[in-house]
Amino acid sequence: MNIRAKLSLVKRITRKTYVTVTEKTRKSKVVLLIGMHRSGTSMLMAGLNSCGLEVGENLMGAGKGNPKGHWEDMDFVSLNNKVLSVLGLEWNSLGTIDEALWAKAEFEGLILEGRELINSRLEEFASVFSFKDPRTIRVLPFWLKVAETAEFELEFIFSFRNPVDVCRSLGKRNQAPYMLSQLLWLHHNLDYLEKLLDGRKNVTFVDFFDFCKSPEQELTRLSKALNLDANAEQILKFSEEFYDPALVSYLADPYSISANESILSICFDTYRIFRLLARDRKPENNWLNVVQSWKVAAPLLAQQFKVLNSIHQNQLSKK
Repeated sequence: MNIRAKLSLVKRITRKTYVTVTEKTRKSKVVLLIGMHRSGTSMLMAGLNSCGLEVGENLMGAGKGNPKGHWEDMDFVSLNNKVLSVLGLEWNSLGTIDEALWAKAEFEGLILEGRELINSRLEEFASVFSFKDPRTIRVLPFWLKVAETAEFELEFIFSFRNPVDVCRSLGKRNQAPYMLSQLLWLHHNLDYLEKLLDGRKNVTFVDFFDFCKSPEQELTRLSKALNLDANAEQILKFSEEFYDPALVSYLADPYSISANESILSICFDTYRIFRLLARDRKPENNWLNVVQSWKVAAPLLAQQFKVLNSIHQNQLSKK
């Protein structure tokens, strides 16, 4: 029996079959683990699950890019794909999403579907549940709408990874051009940062580099932030039996990234800001300046990439 099955079995055996008066009156909580593709969300979710955070059983299996599982609830992945479809997008589409599109009538039924899906998981897992899917951050307004009139609160764990490693990883898995990967990294990390940092949401940032260097320390910190009843033995078990440094193909030191001349300066700025946020240090108004710059640059960069990529494809076809 693998470690995932063992952990699941222990939790099913030890899970309480009753609900106390305090739990009945406590508002349900949903933890959204968000972050760009190839940013360590799968490994991080596995770690949080070992600390007692429920993720359900309907999980996407292992694959070439994630040999120990994706840790994504298939129902939520399916719903996120429906939302992207209504927007006319795929997971790797460029372009910021016009706010007016979120008012489309097609979303009414999907919002209800999302609310019912979450409620069904909360009923099953004693009023605390978590899901992750890299698509979630790109359709964040949808999930904020789902929670708007619901009987549960949202909390966020934002997993980020330096753009150099993400670009390399996407290039290896999807043969994605370096420029495309950078733009996707920016969309996922910046498009809705303003909504997350509006002061009304509970958001905890974690750098995948720090998690890989010290999984026990980071899981202890995150467990405290989420009020999980994790103990040192559970965390050590994950570190020794599940976490494997060999699974991480690229792990560039944060202080060496500036030497890479292929990365846009706005990527450097964003990563520095996120590093501060992961240490609970407020980056003053720098993050707002970066977000505003991205809003202006995003459509121009997307158009530039489209033109250059078209030229490149035409050259390849003539060879």
